[in-house]
Amino acid sequence: LLLIGAPGAGKTTALWELSGLLEAEGIVHGALETEQLSFGWPLLGARGYARQLETVLALQRELDRQLFLLAATPENQAELDLIRAAAGGAGGTLVACLCVAPELAAARVEQREPDSWAGRSRLIAHARELAEVIQRFEGIDVRLDSDSLEPAEIARLLAVELKKVRLYEQ
Repeated sequence: LLLIGAPGAGKTTALWELSGLLEAEGIVHGALETEQLSFGWPLLGARGYARQLETVLALQRELDRQLFLLAATPENQAELDLIRAAAGGAGGTLVACLCVAPELAAARVEQREPDSWAGRSRLIAHARELAEVIQRFEGIDVRLDSDSLEPAEIARLLAVELKKVRLYEQ
């Protein structure tokens, strides 16, 4: 599963909720926020961390994990395509987008990021922009409205979608 959305869309919370559901069912999986591979200054874009992602997932597959829950914030269509290709896997990749109103995304980022962080105002503005853009990318299989859905409900819906495409079974 590649879960995409703007900053503030709720990807991290949904990822934790879904991971908990799968754990409760005994489903072996790995979970990763891809942005952790870009952390530092300057941030690496998808081009900078896609190869790392491929390597990490290959190592995880050697440890018998075949299902992955990945959160990402692609900046454009090319980055989404690159991240999706890096996720690879024999079973394919389900791309789900958490759609969020621009002002809500900005408000969530403003609330969670510390005032002391130098990049805070840039990220707030960028969250507004990406909230409009990301949901229009091609190749999205599922769109969920994180404005109106609670994280637990998002996780439940994502689990249903994963089962539909047979990326996991109980």
